[in-house]
Amino acid sequence: MTWANKYIGIPYVILGRDASGLDCYGLIRHVMAEEFHISMPLLTTDGARSPRALTREFLSLRHSFVEVENAQEGDILIFKTMAQPNHVAVAIGIKSYFLHTEPMKNACIESWKSPMWINLLDSVWRHKSKCHE
Repeated sequence: MTWANKYIGIPYVILGRDASGLDCYGLIRHVMAEEFHISMPLLTTDGARSPRALTREFLSLRHSFVEVENAQEGDILIFKTMAQPNHVAVAIGIKSYFLHTEPMKNACIESWKSPMWINLLDSVWRHKSKCHE
């Protein structure tokens, strides 16, 4: 049992920003606030309805995050498809597992070592407030 279980099944909603429905960025934003007390901004590209644009804008928050080698609970995972970073997820405390949501799939827990994700994990980011833990 993990804190992430309570998010399983939240519906995927484009630009969703509350627990009634979330997109991938909305989910990590919600989880970071609820579980780790880290406030993440609403992104200016929210109106663009583009996961790729949202992920690019997340990467612009690098002043608040540090790229790391090994994921720990609460780290943000960036996945690439079609050679572009376009999906974000949050690592949970169980080795190689993450919480995410995507079109046609409610929030769920998966392993980035599964055949679906293993070659798509691009980078891992840790909020600076968690670097001293």
